[in-house]
Amino acid sequence: MEIKGKIKSFGTNVLGQWRNHGNHTAARNINTVYALYKLKQWPPGDFVSAFFIKRPTYKSGRTVDSIPMVLIGTSATAEQLKDWEADNKQHIFETIPIDEVPAWCQVDENDTESKGRVLPGTYAIKIDELVYEVETLKISFKDLAKKYNCTYTNVYAKYNRYKNRLAQGLVHTDNIRSLPMDIYTIHKQIVEENMSYQELAEEYKTSYQNVYNYYKRHKSKLIS
Repeated sequence: MEIKGKIKSFGTNVLGQWRNHGNHTAARNINTVYALYKLKQWPPGDFVSAFFIKRPTYKSGRTVDSIPMVLIGTSATAEQLKDWEADNKQHIFETIPIDEVPAWCQVDENDTESKGRVLPGTYAIKIDELVYEVETLKISFKDLAKKYNCTYTNVYAKYNRYKNRLAQGLVHTDNIRSLPMDIYTIHKQIVEENMSYQELAEEYKTSYQNVYNYYKRHKSKLIS
């Protein structure tokens, strides 16, 4: 990529980019931010948040161009990120360790919405519907909180719990505890036994979407 002019460093105030998107929860969980020219692979971390921006370039104090970049924040430690950084070195413009959480995204002990209080509307959320709204319809957690009459934190926490369980193969549907899934067994059932996602969902007592998402997420483990 040919870059005209110079790109200004994002610096330690980079979390302000998340603030501009109204995502305070993400900012509280980020330990390191990367500014990338290209996103080749997601970094490790229990929490990862990213978005695309256009960064202006300057020459002699004047804006001469803008280039697309990716800002990605992760909760992973420096040790956990070593291999990822080595693999993506050519795509990294800047690495910004977050040593201190800005005051604007710290939990306010006097704010009842930030005390972990679960509002009644949270219990009415069906996880399959929530995942569809977040991942397919791209509805923000802020808008979903309004829809379900609860807080941003309530909605995000429910979605994040689901994603963590999905990663562990402990997916579930509302009021039904599913059976643990193994990617190698699932792959064999799909490829060799020609089972459909719906048939697998019935076997593992879960939903079609849970099986589909689990298989797509863990399929890379089959490549060795």
